[in-house]
Amino acid sequence: MSKTFFIHDNFEALSPLLEGKKEVVVLIDKGISHLYGRYFPFPQIEVEISEGQKTLATVETIAKRLVAMECSRSTFLLCVGGGILTDIGGFVASIFKRGIKCGYLPTTLLAQVDASTGGKTGVNLDGLKNILGTFSLPEFTYINTSTLRTLPRRELLAGAAEMIKAFAIKDAESFAKAKNYLTQGFDTGTPEFRELLATAIQIKADVVERDFRESGERKLLNFGHTFGHAIEKCAAAAREPLLHGEAVAKGMKIAAQISALKGYLPEESLKEFCSTLDMMGFDLQVPYGVENLMDAVKNDKKRGENGVDFVLLQEIGKSCIETISFEDLAKAAADVLH
Repeated sequence: MSKTFFIHDNFEALSPLLEGKKEVVVLIDKGISHLYGRYFPFPQIEVEISEGQKTLATVETIAKRLVAMECSRSTFLLCVGGGILTDIGGFVASIFKRGIKCGYLPTTLLAQVDASTGGKTGVNLDGLKNILGTFSLPEFTYINTSTLRTLPRRELLAGAAEMIKAFAIKDAESFAKAKNYLTQGFDTGTPEFRELLATAIQIKADVVERDFRESGERKLLNFGHTFGHAIEKCAAAAREPLLHGEAVAKGMKIAAQISALKGYLPEESLKEFCSTLDMMGFDLQVPYGVENLMDAVKNDKKRGENGVDFVLLQEIGKSCIETISFEDLAKAAADVLH
């Protein structure tokens, strides 16, 4: 594991990481403060967290609290919560007094495997996801897998989608292990699960280290996200919101189908990949029209001037990027979603 990631099943090993910090402030999701707040003997800022709260207004509220607490540039912000909380907290830390240090303590599987890894922070604007943000790494990420025991299966499944994504693009052996483990219902307290989690995190961390600002290889981490983000936006507009991982699972199926359509992914591998998602329990139906999906794709921050750098599977565990025009992408999506 990277030296900045720590995986335990308790909070006991957190204290040494905070030793020597002159002033620690905890930013914590109000919805979980009753569960975990007592573990952090520091001043705390509780915030209401939801996708709708992931805005500059929330950033301003937190910043005003830090000012009122007379926080200095030596303040260390410990961000405790899910991916929305770490995204907001990391953003605040990166801009407060031109930058203070922070650490992440992600409490959901999605946050542990994805949002807290990679140094991307951000908030939404007018329904556009993470359109405002910075690249800023936390000093450390501390994962306590015992926090996962309080989560409903739907939340765990959403996080597992990002694990599968990491294995699909980089690690066939871990994909096979995940297929056997995650399709049988998974116990987050086992060594097998912690090994899969650590591997998924390391895959992303290694890619990020090689391409921090997403100019090349890091784009592979967007597998399933081009249409995943579009589906997420369409679902929100229809007032049928999906969890990020649920949308990404649908997006990964579309991406795998397009990979096969373009001659990259063998049909047998496509069937294995899609059946794995299905056996895990994902609803893979996409009830939105191609025109609506493409409108969302064209508004995505990752789009290029005339198209999208689209991630394709060549086989399970191996991926590549092809720039596809909006017209060709719309046609391919129509072919696989007919």
